[in-house]
Amino acid sequence: MNILINNENIDFTLDKERNALDVYRGIAAWLESQDYYISEISLDGREIFIQNKETLKDYAVDSISRLEITALDRLQLTFRDLDTVRSYFRLYAQALKENNVAVMEDLGNQYSHIRTSLPELLMMNDYVFDTTLNRLMDDSGILKGAPAPGKIEEVLNEWSRIETLIEGRMGEISRPADEGLKTSLTLKRLIPRIEEVSLLFQSGKDREALDIIIVLTELLSKSVRILSQLSDKGTELNLPSGFIDGLNSILSELAEAIDSGDTILTGDLAEYEIIPKIETLEEIFRILTGKQESEPC
Repeated sequence: MNILINNENIDFTLDKERNALDVYRGIAAWLESQDYYISEISLDGREIFIQNKETLKDYAVDSISRLEITALDRLQLTFRDLDTVRSYFRLYAQALKENNVAVMEDLGNQYSHIRTSLPELLMMNDYVFDTTLNRLMDDSGILKGAPAPGKIEEVLNEWSRIETLIEGRMGEISRPADEGLKTSLTLKRLIPRIEEVSLLFQSGKDREALDIIIVLTELLSKSVRILSQLSDKGTELNLPSGFIDGLNSILSELAEAIDSGDTILTGDLAEYEIIPKIETLEEIFRILTGKQESEPC
């Protein structure tokens, strides 16, 4: 059997494998040890969908001449899955605009998978979706193909917001430095709101203050991920000593302060610890992208 992974022949010694499923499992385990994952497979030019991989047991090893596998690393796999979810919401939006009940019902039946996978793909807290997208999907009637007329615009607006988040995450993977600069500029625009957090807590407007903190936390976490990704790729970051560890420490303190209901510490961390870091983040990403302040991002 000739085995190719990403169009390259590999020397994979068969031992006790009796069918293609055995071979698939052996190669999958070997690839996963290197943080790669099988995304496509074909036997003698016949594509076998990964969802139906159990059918591979019907093909004896001796009956296969050529086994071709496409493998992706974790980031490539995430990018592909994000693109799939983006297409899902675009198709849903088209069906909603055309009032195509059959397509809406079919997509509604698939939403349980989206509900589970989206927070992990976007690396965001489940809470963000449970209080926005998921609640709207459940309450609007769209999952059953019968959206309430008064909810249609709200649903479309929420999907547009989700698409923006998806594209930002895709940019984080494919153009990390540019996405990092965009994120730091968004954080910079958020500074006036961050400075209001303590006052909002003092005024009893805890929900409004926490909404700002949630956005702040997600954007900072994204910035840390991008810096770590660039560092892993060997990019020279020239960061201040302990900068990433310092950001992670602040994020941990912030999470603990929120969990314990310590609004004073939450406000102080946001205003006195995080705002200076935001200004440093912008400087770092401008250097990495070579973009000056007058240039559009």
